[in-house]
Amino acid sequence: MVMEDEVILTDVSDSMHMLLLARESVKFQRSSVHSLLARIKMLKPAIDYLREVKIPLPKPALAPFQSLNSVLLRARDAVEECSVGRSKIFLMYRCHEIVVGFQEIAGDMCRVIETIPLSSMYISSHTRSQIEHCHQELRRLKFTINARDSQLADEIAILLKDFGRSQVNPAQLKRFLEEMELGSLETIAKEKAALEKERESREDGAAAVIDKLTSLLSMTTQDPAPEKVDSVQQQNIPIPADFCCPLSQQLMSDPVIVASGQTYERAYIQQWVDRGNRTCPKTQQVISHTNLIPNYTVKALIANWCEMHNVPLPEPPKVDELGELITPSKPPPQLLEQDVSSGTKGSGVEAESLPVSSSEMVDGNHDPEQGGGEEPDMRSFLVGIQHKPSGSSRGAASPGSRRRFSGELSGDAASDSLEEKSPRFLYRNRKERSRLKLGGNSEKLFDIIGNDENKESKIRSLIQDLDAPSLDLQRTAAAELRLLAKNNAEDRIRIANAGAIKPLVALLSSADPKVQEDSVTSLLNLSLNDGNKHDIVDSGAIPPLISVLSEGNPEARQNAAATLFSLSVKQEYTALIGASGAIPPLVELLKSGTPRGKKDAATALFNLSICHDNKNKVVKAGAVKPLIDLICEPRLGMVDKAVAVVTNLSTVSEGRSAIAEDGGIPALVEVVEAGSQRGKEHAAAALLTLCSNSPRHRAMIFNEGVTPMLHILSQTGTARGKEKASALLRIFREQRNGNVPRSHHQQQHHQQHQREVHASPAAASPRY
Repeated sequence: MVMEDEVILTDVSDSMHMLLLARESVKFQRSSVHSLLARIKMLKPAIDYLREVKIPLPKPALAPFQSLNSVLLRARDAVEECSVGRSKIFLMYRCHEIVVGFQEIAGDMCRVIETIPLSSMYISSHTRSQIEHCHQELRRLKFTINARDSQLADEIAILLKDFGRSQVNPAQLKRFLEEMELGSLETIAKEKAALEKERESREDGAAAVIDKLTSLLSMTTQDPAPEKVDSVQQQNIPIPADFCCPLSQQLMSDPVIVASGQTYERAYIQQWVDRGNRTCPKTQQVISHTNLIPNYTVKALIANWCEMHNVPLPEPPKVDELGELITPSKPPPQLLEQDVSSGTKGSGVEAESLPVSSSEMVDGNHDPEQGGGEEPDMRSFLVGIQHKPSGSSRGAASPGSRRRFSGELSGDAASDSLEEKSPRFLYRNRKERSRLKLGGNSEKLFDIIGNDENKESKIRSLIQDLDAPSLDLQRTAAAELRLLAKNNAEDRIRIANAGAIKPLVALLSSADPKVQEDSVTSLLNLSLNDGNKHDIVDSGAIPPLISVLSEGNPEARQNAAATLFSLSVKQEYTALIGASGAIPPLVELLKSGTPRGKKDAATALFNLSICHDNKNKVVKAGAVKPLIDLICEPRLGMVDKAVAVVTNLSTVSEGRSAIAEDGGIPALVEVVEAGSQRGKEHAAAALLTLCSNSPRHRAMIFNEGVTPMLHILSQTGTARGKEKASALLRIFREQRNGNVPRSHHQQQHHQQHQREVHASPAAASPRY
């Protein structure tokens, strides 16, 4: 049986090794990365020594080493973010945030090392001095941004601001792109592809910024080369029907698959879903979920077709970003005939909102004020988004018509004519639609956003309204603070400093579902600031958040889960959150929540399960079975998250038993065969832990026929995936030879030795 301290030290050593391997692939913030890795390299010999001597660690030392591994995992993610293949412009935009993140990691590592009880550990004076020296170096470490990066980040902020006002200076944009080495069409195309990858992988509300950066890059390439325009227009090249979106009848730039199996342009079908529709526009089937899965095959075929016919790649549809009302030049006639005649015509008024999820800040690609209710007229769906050809115009509603429509939503002009409620008024940009939802009070909020002088006084007024006896005032104040905290990082600090956190925590116990929902979402948005996390916890928010998680409406529950996840990013709160009873309701949300709720619950459980004290609680709450169900349902897009939690739980005996009993072994083997690189890495780690601790589990894994997949993973996986796959293959090989498999610790030590003595490029390839 592998001792707990051996497993912990092995994990720490593995994490350090992976970080040091990643050094060569770093292309951004090299100075910061190299400074941090130099300190980690100082500490690694001491960790390796502790593994080799096999002297049991005193119990008080286990938690610090677990926390150290958690910090190292954060460091690995931060280093990977600065590696080859990432978006240059997005990393530069976030350079201040990235440097602050490295400083926090160094500070957390320093604090963790301080808690290691060196005086009660049987270690040599040399090892002790290595640990103390690393601690001193971490304390002295200061990360800074060089002047060039700071200037470029400021230029990006100015360009984004000008873009929001439609005032981008083409010459300024060109100079900036040349400075970023993005002066050619080829480099811009690669950068746009990198931005799209960032958009798909991030979960922190960055989608809106990424979309704007992509649009900025598109401004430099939006006019196709004249010879290509001529070739399309003069030759009248027919476009294959499968390459056209059924909704727009235009060549797709970002094809995605919906649950019915049909492929659409992402922007069009997202608008369709955001309107509250739960049917496939083409087949009229009810769709089982609203996840949009990229159709890379069709995208590649379109790219090949464009290259073959000398046709420019299609640009993403131009979404209405200025609140103007767009009328498409020609709605798809066959869809109008097929769908509109048989569909139910809506009233044209957004009467209620669909569930608002934590993706307001966590994902950032979800419109929080979606329309709901009746099936919309197809023509009203098409309004608001179109491929805008060169020279096309957009029709805008008059200010008067916009004011009247706002009055309809707030109930101030119920007698307005049906003409004013036409579907053509429904589609506006997100800010405008948020104003409409707030009705008569909405003007105040967006006056604040545009006027810094009045902002702080208005925030104080809203906070006073949180304590008002009037429920309407509480509703309006909570909703406005929620939006302010969503849109602006500086406002999160202003709102917290003005004293909003305590009254918002108090309103978590409100009997009004809307007040409760807006309060928990406001706290979620405020918690994105690390300083606010401490204030939220100190205000006693964890028990009422757990109450909302257990008893609130679906939107409030999933946002409470996201808030607990946000707070649990700070390692000092993971044990507190687990001890306060958060785990059972998180598991219940994982079982029965909406897709967004399940994602929030899984993410929170991952953070909580890093803490050893929480692992058995997660297992006892029944999390393993729903996690395995998520692994077996790739369409939900949660395989990697679920596998990561299962991997954490595999480090305790109760977790291993539950994984085997609930069908986890075949599911993990399936991920090793067909999952993402990160999923394969986690799945192999879980299988290795299962193999190392139980002959029965070892036989079950071997009987699943995993060996060929492990051979492939050992050659083509990530560095950590290769390592875990090789260790598993070694166990099976020794078993065939009749040898007793060595412990996990021995396997890892042997592999570490082999790597250092006989390192090859294949075994030491960096992560990309």
